[in-house]
Amino acid sequence: MKTIFFTLFFIIVNCNLIFGQADSLLIKSYEYLENQFYENEYDFREKARSYADAYLKKGKLENDTIQIARGYKLISYLFIDSEEIPSILKYCDSIINITKNSKHRSYPAYGYYQKGVWLFEQGNYKEALDNYLIAKKYATERNNKNQLNNIKLVIAALKDRYGEYEESIILYNQYLDYIMNIDNFKEDHPQIYLAGIYNVANGYLRLRKLDSADVYINRGLEESKILNDTSSYYDFLSSLGTTLYFKKDYEKAINILNEAIPHRKNYGLAICYFNKAECLKNLGEIDKSIIFFKKSDSIYQETKYVFPGLRKVYESLIDDAKSKDNIQDQLLYIERLLETDSILDSDFEYISKNIIRKYDTTLLLDEKQLIINRLDKKTRKASYIISILIIISLVLVLGSLYIIRYREKLYKKRFNKLINESKSNKNSKEEKSVSNEIANDVTTIILQKLQKFEKEKKYIEQGLTLNKVADLLQTNSSYLSKVVNVNMKKTFNTYINDLRIEYVIERLKKDKQFRKYTIASISEEVGYANSQSFANAFYKKTGIKPSYFIKQLGAS
Repeated sequence: MKTIFFTLFFIIVNCNLIFGQADSLLIKSYEYLENQFYENEYDFREKARSYADAYLKKGKLENDTIQIARGYKLISYLFIDSEEIPSILKYCDSIINITKNSKHRSYPAYGYYQKGVWLFEQGNYKEALDNYLIAKKYATERNNKNQLNNIKLVIAALKDRYGEYEESIILYNQYLDYIMNIDNFKEDHPQIYLAGIYNVANGYLRLRKLDSADVYINRGLEESKILNDTSSYYDFLSSLGTTLYFKKDYEKAINILNEAIPHRKNYGLAICYFNKAECLKNLGEIDKSIIFFKKSDSIYQETKYVFPGLRKVYESLIDDAKSKDNIQDQLLYIERLLETDSILDSDFEYISKNIIRKYDTTLLLDEKQLIINRLDKKTRKASYIISILIIISLVLVLGSLYIIRYREKLYKKRFNKLINESKSNKNSKEEKSVSNEIANDVTTIILQKLQKFEKEKKYIEQGLTLNKVADLLQTNSSYLSKVVNVNMKKTFNTYINDLRIEYVIERLKKDKQFRKYTIASISEEVGYANSQSFANAFYKKTGIKPSYFIKQLGAS
C-alpha cells in the first residue's frame, strides 16, 4: 500500500509541476513565447512545441484571432519532413478558417500562401497556384509588399517548373534585389538571401547561360561558408556539378556530385543522381549509369515529384531493357514514361494557361490600379487619366473576349470541315498533269510508284528525305521533286507532311484508342522527330491544333 501511495503521490506532484509550468507560460508575453520558440526550434523541438502550444492557448483564452493564427503558424514550423505535409496543410487551413473575415495586413493571405508552398512541395501544382492567387488578392488589397514579393518568388518557381525560364529569371533577379535592399539582410535573413542567389544561379543554368550561372554559384559557395550554412553550401555544390555536366567535364562533375549527394534528399537528390547517370552514360559506362537512373526513378516513385530529366530517365531505362531483351522492365518503364507524359501534359496546360490569364494579366491590372491610386482625383487631369485607363481596359477586355470567341468559332468551323470531308474526295479532285521537263513515260512511272508509296503508307516512316524516297522509288531526286511540284502543286516536304496529317486525321476519326495517345506518341507514330514539328505541320494543314482536334472528337 505504501508503494502505491508514494507512486500516486509522485505522479500527482509531477503532473502539477508540468501543468504548473504550462500555466506559468501563459502569463508571459507573446513576444517572449515566440522568441523562446525560435531559440529552441531546431535543437530542442519538444521544448519549442511547449512554447508554441502556450502561445496558441494564450491566444484562445484571450479570444485573439490573429494570435491564434500565429500559434498555428509556429506549430506548423515544427513539421519539416515531406510525409508530414498533410499535418502542415491542416494548420494552414486552421489559419485560413480563423482569419477569413480578418482585415489584418498579413491574414488570411499568409495561410493561403503557406498552403500553396507546401502543396507545391507535394507536387500539387494546380492547387498551389490557386492558393497563391488567393494570397495575392489579399496581399494586394492590404498593400503588403513583403507578401507580394514572396508570391512573386513562388510564381517564378511555377514558371521555372513549366519551362518559362526567360520570365522566371527576371522574377528571381527582382526578388534577390528586393532581399538585398533590406537592412542587415545577411545577418537577419541569411537563409532567404542564400536561397535568392541559388534561384538566380539555377535560373541561368536552365537557360544554359553557364558563365552567369558560375558567377552566382561561386558567390553562393563563398557566402554559404561565411554564413556557416552547410545545407546551402551543398545546394550550390550540386549546382556546380550540373554546370560541369553541361560543360561536358564529366569526370570532374561526377567528383563534385559525389561530394554533394550524401547531403541531398528527395528532389535535389534525384537531380544529382540523374546528372551523375548522364555523365557516366557520356563516358561510356552504361551499366553504372543505369544504377543511378534507377535511383532517380525510385525517388520519383516515393515522392511523385516530377523533376527535369525524368523523361530522359525512362528513355534510358527503356533503351537498356531493350538492349538486354528484358520485356518485363521494358513494359514497366514504358508505363512510367506514359504516366509522366500524362502528368506533364495535364499540369502544363492548366498552369501555363492560369499563370498567363490569372497572374500575368492581374499584374498589369495591379499596375494600372497603382497608377490610379496615386492620381489626385480632385483634378481634371486625374479624372481624365482614370477615364482613359478604364476605357482602354474595357477595350482590351472586350477585344480579348471577341478574339477568343472568334478563334473558338473559327476552330470549330475548321474542325467540322475536317470531319465532313473525306480523304478520297480530296484526292479525286486532283487532276494529274505532266512535267514538260521529263518524258511522259518517266512521269507516269513515278506517279504510279508514288501511288503505291501512298497506298503502303511508307510516308509515316521515320527520317524520310527526298533522296531516301527517290532511292525507294528507284528514280533520282531531281525527277521526283519536279513530278511532285508539277503534279501535286506542292514541295516534296509539304507533300509528305500533308500525307502524314491526312493519315492522322482519318485514324483519329476511326480509332478511339489512338486518341488516347499523347501528342508525342502520335508524332513518333507518323514519322516526326518531335511533337513540336508534328503540331506545327498539323496546324499548317488544318488551321487547328492536334490537341483541340482530339478533344473535339472526344466530345462529339
